[in-house]
Amino acid sequence: MCNMRSRRVIDIFCIIIGFFVIALSTDNVEAT
Repeated sequence: MCNMRSRRVIDIFCIIIGFFVIALSTDNVEAT
């Protein structure tokens, strides 16, 4: 999905976006 090329910026950006989505998804469960 986010593995276009062996780029580091894309990888980091993808990880950040994924983490953000997961955090928002579990925001209701882990709302600190």
